[in-house]
Amino acid sequence: MIRKGIAKDVLKAQYYCVIADECTLYNFQYLAIGLRYVSEKKIPTEEWIAFRELKIANAETISNLILEELELLGLEKNNCIGGSFDGASVMSGKRSGVGARLAEEIPGFITTHCWAHNLSLMVMDSIENSVLLETVGIISEISNFFLSNSPKRLAVLNRIHKEKNPGAKGNALTAMC
Repeated sequence: MIRKGIAKDVLKAQYYCVIADECTLYNFQYLAIGLRYVSEKKIPTEEWIAFRELKIANAETISNLILEELELLGLEKNNCIGGSFDGASVMSGKRSGVGARLAEEIPGFITTHCWAHNLSLMVMDSIENSVLLETVGIISEISNFFLSNSPKRLAVLNRIHKEKNPGAKGNALTAMC
């Protein structure tokens, strides 16, 4: 619901930029993806749209995840005028970094260094031990436990879900990312 609202706002703005950064949490690599655009009230707006687990933290995977998120939101990739990333070569490498790969896909795409990256790192450090991040980690571990190639575990969970929630549609658990 929230993502749909963000997508509507971005569609009204027409043009937007991508913001992305990697982080490690509980020994898992994640990619945070955000959008920057100017709202109808002419206010520069930044919204985070996804927090995806990275199975492989390379430029190809990250670029594909960003493009996938834009498509899932129904956003025209050609209206993405640029991206803001940290200075790591995976993200900002001139030949095969995320910015370079997106520029191959999106005409006129410009990569800029995210000068607020240090602020982002400070925020991550300050909330590293917070209850919220601990909860996300626990939910991720539970999800991985049931979805980790164990049809028996998943069948037990789905059976309990159906018993506790008669008439519910779908399975009890889907992958977080």
